[in-house]
Amino acid sequence: MTTNEEYRTLLRRSLIVAGSCILAVVICYFWADRPVAFFVYDHHINKVEVFRWLDELVHEADRLYQLDRCRRFPHLVRRRLRSLLAGDLAA
Repeated sequence: MTTNEEYRTLLRRSLIVAGSCILAVVICYFWADRPVAFFVYDHHINKVEVFRWLDELVHEADRLYQLDRCRRFPHLVRRRLRSLLAGDLAA
């Protein structure tokens, strides 16, 4: 049977891990995300068509993966894959 002391230890450890994760997210936001975002904005990298297409490609691949995982709509997966390979991302 578990005692209150075991629950306190579990709570303490969980709070330490949660606090560490929050700290890691804050550090990554200020030291990685913001400088990269400013670099992309300052050098107009977001205007390069290839990078915009790659971003859309990643989103399309994620949608295909989600559709494939549910296996309910195989015709939609085939249609999306055909449009993706044809370069028509708006379909």
